[in-house]
Amino acid sequence: NGPAWDSALVIIPWMLYVYQGDSRVLETAYEAMRRYVDHMTSRATDGIVSHGLGDWVPVKSRTPAEVTSTGYYYLDARIVARTAALLGKADDAKKYAALADAIREAFARRFYKGEGVYSIGSQTAESCPLHQGLVPAGERAKVESKLVAAVEETKTFPDFGILGSKYVFRSLSEAGRSDLAYAMAAKDEKPSYGNWIKRGATTFWEDWGDGASRNHIMFGDVSAWFYQYLGGIRLADAVSTIAETVDPAAVAFKSFVICPDPVDGLGWVKAEHDSPYGMIRSCWKKEAGVFSLEVEVPVNTTATVYLPVKPDAKNVTADVKPVPSDRDRMAFKVGSGRYRFVAR
Repeated sequence: NGPAWDSALVIIPWMLYVYQGDSRVLETAYEAMRRYVDHMTSRATDGIVSHGLGDWVPVKSRTPAEVTSTGYYYLDARIVARTAALLGKADDAKKYAALADAIREAFARRFYKGEGVYSIGSQTAESCPLHQGLVPAGERAKVESKLVAAVEETKTFPDFGILGSKYVFRSLSEAGRSDLAYAMAAKDEKPSYGNWIKRGATTFWEDWGDGASRNHIMFGDVSAWFYQYLGGIRLADAVSTIAETVDPAAVAFKSFVICPDPVDGLGWVKAEHDSPYGMIRSCWKKEAGVFSLEVEVPVNTTATVYLPVKPDAKNVTADVKPVPSDRDRMAFKVGSGRYRFVAR
């Protein structure tokens, strides 16, 4: 099926490490991970991988497979480089980091049209490089703007396939537009699953139409988006699922972030994650102009809580005092325990 499917060999061991702290799986899988990246290199032309199914079962726009396949080629090389460094394989770490840099440069040469436009400018083409870490920092705002425009052009109707469903929601939220992501997830038009929010993301079809499997996890990553952005339970900034960086002292929710996005149309969200250290909870509600958030932090962990208000906002009450914030939100550092925050 191509890199997007095959890359499970590389991505799953990495995810088990960052979410569960399991370094043994990296040690066991490393040789196979490395060899798979070498295999993709043998099939690449000028740093571009073009084989694979690509953005499978798209609604309308057909993003070239070489965009998404090369995106996974880059991600896999970056993960192998980071894994090699963690395992003390310095030569491999240097080799695959250089390879990842070369792939990123090739991706830009081939697909970036300038002014924020990648490839055909589709929702998938714009969000793939955003999510996979392929966009230069100086161009990110332009690319995010083009993604927002692509979503608004379809009146927030999802115009992507299976791979785009992994990229679009997260990329919109990272751009500060969880409102658009939520609007897409709540669409109740055909072809669609009939409103992912109402369904609670419990059952997915294999594709957008009739006649396929009605119990398939092909579009299931939206469930993780519910937890991570609507509920706000996320890994620490120092722990990257796309291997841009990783702090071994912070993996597996040893430290983490709670940063909920209370979008219009939702009155409350309750989310919990059973981490290796214990249950993490984030519960918020909006009522009569008041936003309240209750969080639970397990023992032997720390969390940074970001309220959806400005750092200097007034009329905020909390169980702890705020700290200097690195985001455009009021921030709090907390250890284990239960905390309540209220913004009027």
